[in-house]
Amino acid sequence: MVRSSFLWVLLVVLGLNSCNSDHDIPIVKNSQILGEFLKMKEPHLLNLLQNSAAGRPLYLCLTVQEGAEKLPLARKEIFVYQADVSGEYQSEIPGKENTAKIRGTGITDLDGRVLVRTLLPGDFGSIDLNRHIQVQIDGAYPKLHRIYFRQFANCEIQNQSRKETETHIVDLERDEASNLVAFLKLEVNLSTKPENNFSSTQ
Repeated sequence: MVRSSFLWVLLVVLGLNSCNSDHDIPIVKNSQILGEFLKMKEPHLLNLLQNSAAGRPLYLCLTVQEGAEKLPLARKEIFVYQADVSGEYQSEIPGKENTAKIRGTGITDLDGRVLVRTLLPGDFGSIDLNRHIQVQIDGAYPKLHRIYFRQFANCEIQNQSRKETETHIVDLERDEASNLVAFLKLEVNLSTKPENNFSSTQ
């Protein structure tokens, strides 16, 4: 009986340790929506791959919405920056992450959408499972958003996302070519802090 219980616990632990495998990054569910994003051109397409080293390609499909009515926030400037695959920002100005080597600006389309083509960043610093991308939306609250990936987010970050409107968790999916895909709807308020916090939905 004791041996059976030990084996069961061991299997559970092994299962938890394998959470980063492709078996738990499913094929993208809505290929039609992904196809619509992939048709986007500059300035609604923000291509950061030209500034990146080799790594796992990622399509980050963002939709920015305003307020409780969730109106599309069109023609809004979106600034994106992140660490590279080794977790380094390689900032032009030391200590300022928004001067990272991998950074760029896009503009939302009439439906509030922007496609970010980039690479999955590495873990930053000495903390495991904290891979993320940072997004600034000019003239909106919250201005700065941190986007983490569920398959690469530790428990502390996942708990933090439930308390902070600027911290988001997205589920990674993959297309048939094994490119990573993530969808996120960002709900923001223009100019001033709202009385009630808005959250993100995938």
